[in-house]
Amino acid sequence: MAAFEAEGESWAETSITDLLLSAAYPLGRYVKFNQVEEGETGADWIWWWVDEVTGEAFGAVVQAKRLKKRGGRWWIDFQYKKNVQRENLEYLGEYFDVVPIYALYLGTSDYRAGAFCRAETHEPGCELCSMSTLSVVPSLLTHFLGLVDEETDMALGYHVSLEELVDPSVDPGTYWSPNFANATDEFVRFLHEPQAGARQIARTIVDRLRHARQGAFSAATDEETQVRSDAVFPDVPDDRGHFGEPYFRTALRGLRTAPPDYVQRFLETGEVPEIPNGQIAGMAVFTIPEPASEPEQAEPLTDD
Repeated sequence: MAAFEAEGESWAETSITDLLLSAAYPLGRYVKFNQVEEGETGADWIWWWVDEVTGEAFGAVVQAKRLKKRGGRWWIDFQYKKNVQRENLEYLGEYFDVVPIYALYLGTSDYRAGAFCRAETHEPGCELCSMSTLSVVPSLLTHFLGLVDEETDMALGYHVSLEELVDPSVDPGTYWSPNFANATDEFVRFLHEPQAGARQIARTIVDRLRHARQGAFSAATDEETQVRSDAVFPDVPDDRGHFGEPYFRTALRGLRTAPPDYVQRFLETGEVPEIPNGQIAGMAVFTIPEPASEPEQAEPLTDD
């Protein structure tokens, strides 16, 4: 993005996506499908993370959005084409049973001049501000009564950088959760203890929603809703807050005990899955490798 800006050129979502995915090789493999009409369909991508340690996987359908300025305000056009893009993104989330998210291309630190940096004190060379250049936010956090400016503010208030999404060393923090009496012990531990691999990525997405849920005054419910039989958590609390749908289910339907067959076939043979005609730009699969082991300590030298 800095190179584009230095040349006085704008940077497009498709160009940055290509650079991002190609840089992820070999841990990331991707394939483009037939060219689609981005203005109509949104040119969404399917992203899967596959955990080499547990065999679990986490999936998302992703739409790239860039940050612009309009009338002196920062603006992300979530209502593009009279909301067709967002409706398509969320439809594909249901179709593939994964979480719909936006990849936010927020530009360089110079482009934003420190705006909405989440560091306690923004200073030149701020690492967190630089990391925010590529961020993600669940689609559920881009709805705000149809008000364009407030939708942008919501997304920029709850985004998390792509690096933080996938880095298990990042402190997950403490987020609100009621006492879900019917939840399994495993699910409670998932919400409150550090995670790794595919679960850690899913937990980071869930935390964005839990953070927003803190501001809703509606009472929480611990009644359960079914996700799917091969989900890591087949049943989750039906709590909805102000989202209008069970946010745990939306976020965790992509957290599977194993990747879907079409992902496994792609990794083994390069075969691409059957998709709704013209509605998907491509698929990317990222491997979460086993953590590197600590180097063995050398035996102390002896006289022998």
